[in-house]
Amino acid sequence: MKNEDIITRILSGNADPADVKAFTAWLNECEENKTEFRRLKNIWDATHPAFNPAQIDTRKAESRFFEKIGKEQRSSRIAAFTNFMYRAAAILFIPLLIATLYLYNQNAHRSSAGRPTAMQTISVPYGITSSVELSDGSTVWLNSGTSFKYPVQFDSNVRQVELIQGEAFFEVNADPQHPFIVNTNHISVTATGTRFNVNAYPNESSLYVSLDKGRVNITDHITQKLIAMSPGEILNYNKADNSYSLRPGNVYNNYAWIDGITIFRDVTLKEVFNKLEQKYNVKFMIQDPEINSYPYHATFENESLSEILDLLEEGNAISCKDISKQHNEVKGKKVYQVSKIRK
Repeated sequence: MKNEDIITRILSGNADPADVKAFTAWLNECEENKTEFRRLKNIWDATHPAFNPAQIDTRKAESRFFEKIGKEQRSSRIAAFTNFMYRAAAILFIPLLIATLYLYNQNAHRSSAGRPTAMQTISVPYGITSSVELSDGSTVWLNSGTSFKYPVQFDSNVRQVELIQGEAFFEVNADPQHPFIVNTNHISVTATGTRFNVNAYPNESSLYVSLDKGRVNITDHITQKLIAMSPGEILNYNKADNSYSLRPGNVYNNYAWIDGITIFRDVTLKEVFNKLEQKYNVKFMIQDPEINSYPYHATFENESLSEILDLLEEGNAISCKDISKQHNEVKGKKVYQVSKIRK
């Protein structure tokens, strides 16, 4: 990319989402790039001051200053001499004061530009959910087993957060001038004002984005391919080969968890057990591999884990046996052995 052109647009507030993406990638390549940006930022601050020293009328200020002194101290030679000293000092002082204030202002800007933004990381344990309100008023719901990183205060041209792992539902306040970017290990989601869900658990082979309202653009970190999503669409991104599929669907099924509802539609029991492990902080040990491929269709709301397991056993001819005492190495979790019921 043409670094100088893009950096100029970033600093002037005229960057578009593509500029922001290219700039972010360049900035994170190495420490030398960050040092170079700070140097260019200092130059920018020096050439675009918050006030123009040339516009300050030093002669007029000096005239008013001495007029007041002259009225009080013109009565004697001593006063005249004092008046002269004041005038001499003031002639030096006024420009020095202006320069000092100007340099102080510039140093404050440079210090702010060089100071890293304060970041906050939230890690939600398995078995519970949480939520956080960001400094721009946007709300993020965090599912169990999720780690989320965000700035305490958005202070740049973009609102950038990181979903380290897990699942999050974003309700983003509209602000077209300041794109909202969610970074994961494989993709970035860019929005301005919208509602969408991102599922990026590390133990799953695919990453999912479900768009409820508004529009988002997905950028693949490997190919840099841009994928535009519309409301009611679900993106399935394969982590292994960086392929994806985009299809319409009932997106609420994918974020009903924020309402305490777990919905399974046309999924396998393997996916069901993965979700239950995340939600209830348990471990399932599948004894018969074919169980993983059993299809399942159900909705759970306010049921306990015990009730859900009873329903799974009845509908699939399987047994879910608590063997926690036999597996002390899995600390803090109940362990269930899942096997077929032999007829």
